[in-house]
Amino acid sequence: MEEKLPNELETLEEEPNHENENIIKDEERLENAEIPVPNENFSQRPGIHIIDENELQFDQASRDIFEKEIKKLKAKRRFSGAFIAAVVFFLLALAVPVIVSTYYPYKYEVTTTDYLLILLTSYLLIHVFTILISKKTLGIKLFEPFTNRPKKPKKAFLTVLVAIGIGFLVQVAVQPIYYIIPTSSETGMFATPQTTLLFFIVVAIIPSIFEEWLIRGFILRHLLPLGKWTAIIVSAGIFGLLHSHPAQAIFAFALGIMLGIVYLNSGGNIWLTFIIHFLNNSFSVVQGYVYENYGMESIWMDYITITQYSLMAIALLVLLYYTFKGKRIYFLPDGIEEPDNSYDGKPKDSAKLIFRNISTYVFIALSLYMMLVSYIQTMATTG
Repeated sequence: MEEKLPNELETLEEEPNHENENIIKDEERLENAEIPVPNENFSQRPGIHIIDENELQFDQASRDIFEKEIKKLKAKRRFSGAFIAAVVFFLLALAVPVIVSTYYPYKYEVTTTDYLLILLTSYLLIHVFTILISKKTLGIKLFEPFTNRPKKPKKAFLTVLVAIGIGFLVQVAVQPIYYIIPTSSETGMFATPQTTLLFFIVVAIIPSIFEEWLIRGFILRHLLPLGKWTAIIVSAGIFGLLHSHPAQAIFAFALGIMLGIVYLNSGGNIWLTFIIHFLNNSFSVVQGYVYENYGMESIWMDYITITQYSLMAIALLVLLYYTFKGKRIYFLPDGIEEPDNSYDGKPKDSAKLIFRNISTYVFIALSLYMMLVSYIQTMATTG
């Protein structure tokens, strides 16, 4: 006998739909519900807090203080990065010449050519490794200083003449220091064409390229968010203290300020600062060449002296003209805009950040040590 299976559709229709009934009841309950209106005691209920206007102002003030402290911390890190790059340079300057001279293949004795080749190799290694390390610590791309698009500088030729002329003026001003702290005079550097070329590369070409790359291209650019003048003065101070004689340090500091101004005024044109640096150093090489081969009384030395005084006169005339006319000097920095998040502290605040930084004192200590070593070597050489 067959069993009758119940019809599924009929069974589903007969069963009541409780889910739909619940939805309808919920909708009716929401329609009839009264929405509570905040009253005087609403803010006193547990878990409820209304922010008034005074609290909003306090929160804004706290946020401003927090942002200021963050900017100050970033500024301190930027100063640290700049001085660490200079410390790296000094450490390499102490170690590399010793290593190079140790492994240099001497024949019998150190000739002038050998000495210049050791200097050339050491200078290249010191500058290249400093730049490679600074690239990491400062967070700047290796060839970034050469790839940006600078604007056309104002009166570029006159700027070059004024910059070199100001350098000569500073040289005259610091000349008495050389009588107090003498410097070693290297002779025999122009004995042969080979030694003359090597000396020219060591003194004029390598420093011009690599020091501009490091000081203006890396350090000044890295310090730019701290303010244009802060970046110029601090980078010039580092540039000056990299030199191992007090008179040379003062001269390099003044030249560094001028080069920093030119760099920013030209929109970051490192080639222009390289030309100024190169011409300044080349003039020293030519002066040494004439002195060693023709003497102080030669007509060639007279030409050099006339050139020096002419450039000093041009620099003085330009400065006096803009001073008495009450005009803004055309080469003052305005070519690079400071970033929006720049540190807006006063100069004294920047000075505090510099001198509360351990890397600053390490750098100054190494600089004084290098000056002392140079002085001892000079006195041992001159007797």
